[in-house]
Amino acid sequence: MSSTSGAERLKKSKEKKKEVSREMSRRHRLRRSSSTGNAESKESLQLSPFPSRIAKKRTMDAVSDVLPNTPEKKASIVTSLINSPRTRKILEDTGVILPEEDQKNKFWRKRRARFFKISKKKIPTNWHEAKSFRKL
Repeated sequence: MSSTSGAERLKKSKEKKKEVSREMSRRHRLRRSSSTGNAESKESLQLSPFPSRIAKKRTMDAVSDVLPNTPEKKASIVTSLINSPRTRKILEDTGVILPEEDQKNKFWRKRRARFFKISKKKIPTNWHEAKSFRKL
C-alpha cells in the first residue's frame, strides 16, 4: 500500500495547481509589462496617487455625489480648488494646466496673429467693406 493518504495527495495536488497558476500569472504580468504598450498610460499610472483605477473611481464617485448639480456652482468650486497654490503646482507639473506665464504668452500669440490677419486685408474704402472689416 502507499504511504500517503488520499487527503495528503489531494492537498499536494491543490498546492501544485496553485503554484502553476501563480507562475502563469507572474509570466503574464512580465510579458504585459515588457511589451511595447502605451507608454503614456504607464506614466499616468505611475504618477497617480491612487493605488488602483478602482480606488480612483470610488473617490470620483464620492466627490461627484458631494459637488452641486448646477454647472455654475460646480465650476466655481472646481476653479477655487484648482487655484490653490499646491494643487496648481501639481497640475502644472503633470501638464494638466499651463503655467501662468505660458497662458500669457498664448494670449499674446493669439492677439498678434489676429493683428497680422487684419493688417493683411486691404483697407476698406466704403461703409460696407468697413462693416465686414470690423467683424474680425
